[in-house]
Amino acid sequence: MAAGLPHNGSVYVTGGFSDYDTVGCTYRYDAEEGQWSEIFSPMLSDRGFHALVEVHDGRLWAIGGVDHPFSGRNVWEVEALDVDDDLWTFAGQVLPIQPFLSTMRINTVKLGDGRICVFAVTSPHRLPMLEYIPDKKMWFEMKDRLSVCEVLTD
Repeated sequence: MAAGLPHNGSVYVTGGFSDYDTVGCTYRYDAEEGQWSEIFSPMLSDRGFHALVEVHDGRLWAIGGVDHPFSGRNVWEVEALDVDDDLWTFAGQVLPIQPFLSTMRINTVKLGDGRICVFAVTSPHRLPMLEYIPDKKMWFEMKDRLSVCEVLTD
């Protein structure tokens, strides 16, 4: 239940669950070198079931998730990984609404205008979608929902 994302010729994998606990490790696969390495700086909040997305300033954001594989509490904090410094920092919090009120897998898509859309993987048509608007530096519940087809093809 880790999150992964290709970025600048590498693949980043963050968080997830071990057999009995949540982990906050970050790994980078260098496609040119053909090898994995662990980033020294751990995530601030160990989490699984989260999403990873590249944001407008080139950092990677870890969004949502839970802090334990069995009795997990929601993780509201958004963390940012500076891929040049290999350092995680606090970036903010998401709105306390679905899909963040229960344990579920979420996904993200970066829209052409720079907004970030966050939606539940299970039943995306029934649960609210969230969007982050970079100019306002805030999260909002989307009033004009995207269809799953729009999310997958944007």
